[in-house]
Amino acid sequence: MQIKSRRELIPVPKGNLLTLSQGGPVEIGCESGTVWITQDNDVRDVVLNAGEQFVSDRPGTVLVYALQMAVLTATASESPKRTSLWQQIVARMRSGERDRGFATA
Repeated sequence: MQIKSRRELIPVPKGNLLTLSQGGPVEIGCESGTVWITQDNDVRDVVLNAGEQFVSDRPGTVLVYALQMAVLTATASESPKRTSLWQQIVARMRSGERDRGFATA
């Protein structure tokens, strides 16, 4: 399942496996029930009970297994945009020029 909107409410029946494929971080909140969560290339296992949250810290597949009937919220977060080294250098040069009174285009 791909999270399409900013926040979705997802019922997960007991014993069902939900697969979330995200390009960036996703926040999972457990509104009711209990779920087990794991991510690609991560040795951690997370168990969420009602009222608890988990934020994936890497892109890829997140597996959510309902240990009890659960209702989840899933909120897709936009990955922070990475800037290239060149963009960082130009930004620093421009901020330095402003500090010295030079105008930049």
